Amino acid sequence: MRAIGRIAAVALLANNAAQAADALMPTKATPLPAAYSWSGLYVGGHVGAGFSYRNWTLGDGAIPEAGDAVMIGGQIGFNHQVGKRVIGVESDA
Repeated sequence: MRAIGRIAAVALLANNAAQAADALMPTKATPLPAAYSWSGLYVGGHVGAGFSYRNWTLGDGAIPEAGDAVMIGGQIGFNHQVGKRVIGVESDA
């Protein structure tokens, strides 16, 4: 009987150690990611194409007109975000 009692005591002690390892430990909350900021300098470019086909009808006959064009340009600007508002300047050509 003593052997069974010793085995039971060892089993109880081993069980308590396992429960202590699974205990919840206090942890700090993860910090929220920083909100996106619209502040800063930006530079950009653009390319486009335009097509125009017209057929004018005047008193003395029709005048066809056609034009194709490639358009290129760019922009540069600076924004500053204050709370929910964004103020800035921009230039384009």
